[in-house]
Amino acid sequence: MRTFTAAKEVQAVPCVTPRNVADWSELLHDLADRLDRGRIYDRDVRLLAPPLTDLLDAFSRRCR
Repeated sequence: MRTFTAAKEVQAVPCVTPRNVADWSELLHDLADRLDRGRIYDRDVRLLAPPLTDLLDAFSRRCR
């Protein structure tokens, strides 16, 4: 006899596209807060390193 588990319902997550600097600032603060509170899995933190490095490099070039 085979036993099957019903698949969980998948919910769509809306994609956020910041429209201005205030939106970007809020989004980055939210990301920082989630990282601080451990709301992002450790396995996913590694995926953030390359884009965050690119962001910091671009920010450093812009602020020179």
